[in-house]
Amino acid sequence: MALFVSGCWVSYGMPMYLSGVLLSPEEGIGDYPRRLRVRIDAQYWTMNIRSADRLDNGKRAWSVLESIRKSVVLTGTPELLASLKSADMRGRPLRLEGRLYERQRVFVLDRFTATPTRLLR
Repeated sequence: MALFVSGCWVSYGMPMYLSGVLLSPEEGIGDYPRRLRVRIDAQYWTMNIRSADRLDNGKRAWSVLESIRKSVVLTGTPELLASLKSADMRGRPLRLEGRLYERQRVFVLDRFTATPTRLLR
């Protein structure tokens, strides 16, 4: 699927996953060496990244994230984003799966899974 941005279609995104803990704006950034600034709707969240990988055979995922200055816009269906931002998901280890449009710095969320335990920030 291609992405429509500012009146034009752009390239196909690279399939990848990100694993870590998503922190709301109220929770601060925590103390974690690998973090990603994530804009969801109009709010900036922080994701402390435990691991990231591409689901194809392209260049290393963390190199890609560093090249986009560790900042992305997270999009997806309204239901998926509302579930991700819910209080139940805060502080839980998550695995986000989707497509990263590197040039546009947009991560289109296809699905996410959470583990039943909570991690410390």
